[in-house]
Amino acid sequence: MKRIMLSLIILSFGMASNGFAAASATRTGAGLLVWLFVGFIALFVVSQLIPGVILSAGLIKGLFSKKETPATHNDHRA
Repeated sequence: MKRIMLSLIILSFGMASNGFAAASATRTGAGLLVWLFVGFIALFVVSQLIPGVILSAGLIKGLFSKKETPATHNDHRA
């Protein structure tokens, strides 16, 4: 039984190396249309990021600026 298990382990390692070699040999890179599509989507992301940064900067500036209190007149004239 041990001999059969050892033989199966050796065979499985031998077959796995062929499988890994075949998977990397048929791999191709992305084409021009894929990169154009990714660039187009990135353009949308960046165009939405710029107004968001400006809005966040204005919000932080408003939170940390000094508050002006309106002048109150406490005239006690009757």
